[in-house]
Amino acid sequence: MSWFRIIVLIELLIIVSLSAWICRPEDDLPELAELREDRQVLQQEIDSLLQVNKGYDQEIRKLNDQADSLRAQAVQNQQQVQQLKTNRNENIAAIDTYDHHELVTFFANLEFETEGGLH
Repeated sequence: MSWFRIIVLIELLIIVSLSAWICRPEDDLPELAELREDRQVLQQEIDSLLQVNKGYDQEIRKLNDQADSLRAQAVQNQQQVQQLKTNRNENIAAIDTYDHHELVTFFANLEFETEGGLH
């Protein structure tokens, strides 16, 4: 039994020593101070990058709004073009039904309007 007690005491001594070494004061670690300084520098850089990122986010929102506006304008222009094509096709279809006399009158008025517009 005495050997058992000695082994238990040695194990306890090793556990206490390891605990003391692991939990030693932070002032004993110069690397820890350097790590804290590095952490502060990195945190400042992160904060700076977050501000830059916010600026980029605002610019992206602005550009997305402009893109949406341009898309809406493009759709409106496409609708206007389609309406003009429809009107043109309706006029062509109407002209196709004209007889000889109506065609002469149509082109005479067209020539007269063109000459009147030039003066």
